[in-house]
Amino acid sequence: MRRLVDFFSGAGGASRGFRNAGFDEVVGVDIRPQPRYPYKFIQADAMELLLNEAFLSEFDAYHLSPPCQLYSPTRYLVQGKGNPDDLLHEVIDLAVDWTKPWSIENVEDAKMGKTYHVCGSMFPELSVRGGTRQLRRHRQFKVNFDIPTYYCHHNGLKAIGLFGDLGGVGPPPSYTECPKNLDEAQQLMGIYWMTYNEMKEAIPPAYTQHVGRYMLKALESAA
Repeated sequence: MRRLVDFFSGAGGASRGFRNAGFDEVVGVDIRPQPRYPYKFIQADAMELLLNEAFLSEFDAYHLSPPCQLYSPTRYLVQGKGNPDDLLHEVIDLAVDWTKPWSIENVEDAKMGKTYHVCGSMFPELSVRGGTRQLRRHRQFKVNFDIPTYYCHHNGLKAIGLFGDLGGVGPPPSYTECPKNLDEAQQLMGIYWMTYNEMKEAIPPAYTQHVGRYMLKALESAA
C-alpha cells in the first residue's frame, strides 16, 4: 500500500492528482479547516509535522505546496497585510535530507534551483470551447526523482488564468483573462468540488497525476 501525505493541502487539488496517479491513500495537512477536502484530513501546522519523524515514517512519499505569496504575480494585492514567512526555502532545506520521494510545488517566479516546469497547455483536457480557451497556470515542481521534460505549447490559443474575480482580468503585466463563470473555471482546472476562491489557490489534479506517476516509478525502483 502506497501512502502519500500532502502538506499545505488546501482543498485537495494536488491530493486528487496523486490519488489518480495510483497512490492507495493520500492524507492532507493544512493549518486551516478544509471542509471540501476529498480524503482523510489533518488540521495542523505543517511545519510542526514536518519535524515529526514518527509522523513522516507513516508515509512512502511527500508532497508540499508552501505558501507562494512572496513570489506570485499577485503579491502586490497583499501589500500592507503583513509579510508572509518564506516557508518555501525552509521546506526545501528540510527535504534535501529525505530519502523517500518528495515533490515541492510553487509558482514560476519562485527561486527553487533546478525544477520541473508544468503548464496547462501540456494537458489537452484543461481547455474549453473545443480547446480554443486553455488554462495558463505555470508551476514549478522540485523533486528528487526523474521526470521527462515537456514544454508549453500555447500555439496562439487564448490562455486563461485564475486571478481575481470571474469574468475579470489578472494582474499586470500579462492581464490574463479570467474564466467567464464557475463552470468554465471547473473545466479549465479539472476540479469540480471547490469554490472559485479555493480553486484560485489549487493545483490542477492533472499536474500532480503526471508528477505522481514518476514518483511511483521511483518507489518501485527503490523497492
